[in-house]
This record gives sequence, structure tokens and C-alpha cells, in this order.
Amino acid sequence: MKKMILGLDLGETSVGWSLLSHDNNNQINGIIDAGVRIFEPTMDFDNKGKAESKATYRRTKRLARRQLARHRKRMLKLRHYLQKYNMLPKDENFGKEIIALDKKILNDLRKRNLVNLPTDVSLPHVLPFYLRAIALDYNLTREELGRAIYHLGQRRGFLSNRKTNKSDDEETGKVKSGIKNLFNEMQENNARTASHPCFGIRVP
Repeated sequence: MKKMILGLDLGETSVGWSLLSHDNNNQINGIIDAGVRIFEPTMDFDNKGKAESKATYRRTKRLARRQLARHRKRMLKLRHYLQKYNMLPKDENFGKEIIALDKKILNDLRKRNLVNLPTDVSLPHVLPFYLRAIALDYNLTREELGRAIYHLGQRRGFLSNRKTNKSDDEETGKVKSGIKNLFNEMQENNARTASHPCFGIRVP
């Protein structure tokens, strides 16, 4: 039986191999066969030579799906909790019921002679902010409080999935800057809470 030696050259995208024969004195006396197997690279390179995993696109989309699923699950849990205490409507068509609730709340607010009330056009975008603002000085009804809490759940932040903090400055720099600018603007206007920036509504 022939004595053979298998030699391997392992690279990032290839494996080279050679099968050698040798005698009883361990002297190589011939090459039986040789070859190379090339694999598809797992990294893509841009014009600057920066490497990026080919799985990045798929991973990014998967992360987005997970975040959306978590958001839906979190909001459903909050909605059921508020409905349990009659702070939100319990009908199956929740979207239409929220619209009807907003109109009902606006009509109730008009009877209380409050200032800077939202218009019917801006209602779904501004009313929750308005309720959160007037809650500083006025008692809210059960449904008004539920609407404000539900809106807080919709607009809450998120905790990054990253295991390291090396990219914190890149990811949160704009957010931190925006928070600082808003805080300064509130101080300049002596505002106790933030108004909705799209409509410039200020409430006492």
C-alpha cells in the first residue's frame, strides 16, 4: 500500500491541495494529484476597498422585521391593558374607533373653553400632544388619559440591539443634538412641555 501525504493550503476563499507519495525513508518520490477549490467570497468590497459581509442586506431586513414585530406586540399589550380599565375603546376595528374617540375628545374640550385647540384637519397628529400638555394643569378624563398614554407608547424610543457601544456617537449624535436643541428652545420660550413642531402650537 502506497504511503501518501496530503498537503493543504487554506485561504480566505480557496483551498489548495496536493497528494504526494513517499517511500519507506519518508522521501517524497512523486505527486499523485493536486488541485484547488475556490469558494464564492463572503465579503463584498466597495471602491475604497472596504469589506462588507454579503449577509448585511439580509440581516438588516431581518432586524427591521423583528423591530416591527416587537413594536406591534408592545402596542397590542398596551392597548389591551388600557382597554381593560376602559381607557380605550374595545371594538375590533380599533383604527376607526380611535378616530371617533379623537373627535369625541375634541368636542368635549371645546365645551371646556380651552385655548389653542387642534383643528379637525390636524386632529390625529396634534390632539395627543395637546392632551399631554394640558394634563400639566387640568384633570383628564379616563379616555383622554388613555389616549395620551397610548400615544406615548407609539412615540417611545428603542434600545439598540448592538452588543458594543463603539458606534454610539454615530447612531445617537443626531438624536442627542435634537434633544439639546429642543430643550434650549423650550427654555427660550419658557415652555413647560414640547409642542408639536409641525404646527407650532403652544399650550399653557
